[in-house]
Amino acid sequence: MTRCLRIFSAYSFRLSRKHSTLLLIAFFIVTVMVILQLYSYKHPGHRHTRLHFGDFDYRPGAFLKGKQPNENNTYCEFRYGLPETLKWGSFHVQSTPELGNSSPYNVIYNAVTGTAFANHSKFDAVTYATQSTPEFMFHVVEIAKHWDGPISLSVFVPDYDLDLTIQIMSQLCHCYSGMSKVSLHLFYPKKHPPKIRTLEEMMVTTTIATVPTMNGTVEEMLKAKVEKYRKLNNETRAKYIQWVRKNKIARMMVRIPLKRNSVQNLKFIDCSGMETSSIDTFRKEHNMIYPINVGRNVARNASRTNYFIVSDIEMVPSGGLAPKFLTMVRKLMGDKKRDEGCIFAKTVFVVPLFEVERGEEIPHDKDT
Repeated sequence: MTRCLRIFSAYSFRLSRKHSTLLLIAFFIVTVMVILQLYSYKHPGHRHTRLHFGDFDYRPGAFLKGKQPNENNTYCEFRYGLPETLKWGSFHVQSTPELGNSSPYNVIYNAVTGTAFANHSKFDAVTYATQSTPEFMFHVVEIAKHWDGPISLSVFVPDYDLDLTIQIMSQLCHCYSGMSKVSLHLFYPKKHPPKIRTLEEMMVTTTIATVPTMNGTVEEMLKAKVEKYRKLNNETRAKYIQWVRKNKIARMMVRIPLKRNSVQNLKFIDCSGMETSSIDTFRKEHNMIYPINVGRNVARNASRTNYFIVSDIEMVPSGGLAPKFLTMVRKLMGDKKRDEGCIFAKTVFVVPLFEVERGEEIPHDKDT
């Protein structure tokens, strides 16, 4: 018996030495799990917290709630006849930056020109380059609120989507002074050039006409048909049913032409947004693919500063990011080279992206 115990002890010692690293890892994992369980037990309020990344309860432009647009003043410089009309021939239609003349898209640069940083040199500002469709344009006021620099916004406007875009842009330009930072650029498929309604077309209203019937109301007409059907005998009833079926099939086989949706007249509650978040766009109606990279390149190409940041329209920049970046560039380059107009050529600076838990306010910096 004693000999067996000595053999078992020796074997266990040898096994523990051979697998000591694994045992230490297992012991560490068990210890961490015990600590987490104890923490969860002592802090029951955090036990069932579930994170929803990228989904936070806020409406873009909510800080403008209760404010009404000033119809006598606009903070934007519209061009080419906008916002009333689009005067073809008063501007140069250009190809997209990535494919040139072979591109299926065209660009109209500076349909709206930002004036806030017009007197700044290209060395003393950073451009925020972003792209959008009409549905997401209200996000630009959040960018304008936090960004200290020019904003280059490209919007996809096939056909009557230009009309929707100008409705929103005009509303924002009468509401918020920060829109003076925004330059608007339009890109669209060559097959579907942008359109905007004339004043006469805007005044046209659609009315639902009532169709008169021989028997008065629809209920009276249906009642008369039922009474007539009851008076039929077996022979005439079978013929009547056969005639109804043929007539119904014939109506179903008739091809109904597609009806083009009229331009939606957007109704705004106040400067903070519209009555509904649903916008019927030409792009959605025709299941068109949104060329996001084309939009990014258009916004980037329209930048007039040496440095620009490319970001999506739903992202919110940290306050003071642009001047802090320029301070960093001066520190890295030195005052002498910076004053001479030197730049970091072919250099990419990475800006970290942070996600926010649902229900939390958007932080102003990484410390909050």
